[in-house]
Amino acid sequence: MTFDKTLPENTTKIRNGPSLQRSNFAAMQEADETFLPWAFNYADRTPIGGLNNNPDGISSAYIQYCKDDAAGNPEMFIVDENDNVTQMTKGTTSASTTGVTFLPGGILLAWGSDSFSGNETVDLTIAPYNFTTVYQAYVTVIKSTTSNQNAFVYDINNPAGKFKIQVTNTNNLSWMAIGV
Repeated sequence: MTFDKTLPENTTKIRNGPSLQRSNFAAMQEADETFLPWAFNYADRTPIGGLNNNPDGISSAYIQYCKDDAAGNPEMFIVDENDNVTQMTKGTTSASTTGVTFLPGGILLAWGSDSFSGNETVDLTIAPYNFTTVYQAYVTVIKSTTSNQNAFVYDINNPAGKFKIQVTNTNNLSWMAIGV
């Protein structure tokens, strides 16, 4: 079935309307590519729960949908016309001095502040996220009380999902890392 937005017309007799409406309704149910709505009204709807798999893409459109992770928590995704799926949300954002958030596309942004001395390895296993690859890491001295205080990142992903810092004459640091 194809969707025809001109049917039923204002002049269509009521007795002829249902047959015209049925073909348009079938096109919506089948997600026919001729049905390209401007928007949906989601008010006053009964939620049906998350999907078990990804829906197929529709030509010239993006589909936003929600499905549950293994623990039953909802996660939001978008699928494009080529069936490429982008994950938009995962878990919850931690809003404290040490935390992590999930960015669209699977990128993780983690931050923290702590006391370090000498050579340290920062472990990016922050529940519910476990970094497997660190793309960039940054470290900054929080408070300078003596001269020649510095800190720098000298090794990323050795071991995987962690980064190492070198600290001289300081121990109060703030760090940030980006990865997956």
